[in-house]
Amino acid sequence: HRELAEEIYIDLNDMLKECNMRTIKLISFWISAKIKYKCQQYYRYEENLLNSDNEIFISHAEEVLDELIKYLPEEKELYYSNWSRRSKDINNLEHTVLEIIKNANIAVIDSNPFQFWNQYEKWMGKGYPIFNEIILHGFSYMPFDFSDKIIDYISDDMENRIFDLESGSEDKLGLVKKVIEKHATICCDISFKKLENTIVLYKSPIAVDCRSEE
Repeated sequence: HRELAEEIYIDLNDMLKECNMRTIKLISFWISAKIKYKCQQYYRYEENLLNSDNEIFISHAEEVLDELIKYLPEEKELYYSNWSRRSKDINNLEHTVLEIIKNANIAVIDSNPFQFWNQYEKWMGKGYPIFNEIILHGFSYMPFDFSDKIIDYISDDMENRIFDLESGSEDKLGLVKKVIEKHATICCDISFKKLENTIVLYKSPIAVDCRSEE
């Protein structure tokens, strides 16, 4: 019924006020069917309406993630994709899905941080920008029991793990700065020293390429 779904008018903003699994499944259907929801003011409403205190994230966070994570792209280059917020068109369902997933992650972390780690472990270090964004965002909410593990994760492969490339933020290191600010002050001396050495010795491939062309 794709044609019907494209024609019928549904006020998604009102639905988000009562965010429940029906809303999540409808968004999932729209994404899977590649239907564009047309709403010029949607992004403003999205910021106001979505938060991790919503009952659906508290009671059904796992279901929300199971429904939506499957759509996240396992790709490294997304500039022309709807998942990228580097373009001016950020008022889209893909952006909404990311915000919903982030809020569901916060709820999962509050109840069982091990589950968050296990949920995303297979995508860690792969260099997929969308997963990097979600993982780093989640790390900033993880408890201090994970500080050593998180700092070691960042130190092991900075190039593929620390950059926020698709959120539209001007500061590509904004997310990892928050993570380091929280966990580097708590982690053990060995992990801290490892991070310190990695930062000192880090050389951007872009900078290396530029020098080699001179």
